[in-house]
Amino acid sequence: MIYVIAQIIGFVAFVVSLIAYHRKDKKTILGNMIISNILNLIYYLLLGAFSGCVTKLLAIFRDYFIIFKEKYTRLSNIIYLTLKVINEVLLWKKYVFLQTVCLELVENKE
Repeated sequence: MIYVIAQIIGFVAFVVSLIAYHRKDKKTILGNMIISNILNLIYYLLLGAFSGCVTKLLAIFRDYFIIFKEKYTRLSNIIYLTLKVINEVLLWKKYVFLQTVCLELVENKE
């Protein structure tokens, strides 16, 4: 039963993220993505996929600070990248984590 509920929540999260990409305002897009990430966080919790939970928590944190980027540009990037590196090291299984960290560094470069 929990599996079915998790799948329904995952589908709703998917629909919310699709709706987010059809918005025109940056804050509305990121607000919808935060809602989608929260639903995905619940989805992963119900499935017991804790590495997915940590990744979604980081995504929520990132989106929240992007909305308020005018105030927290450098600080939020440093905090996010530090948490991302810690996440990748703790959940590390193969050398793929180096690629994701490098991509995040390039993406967040001012």
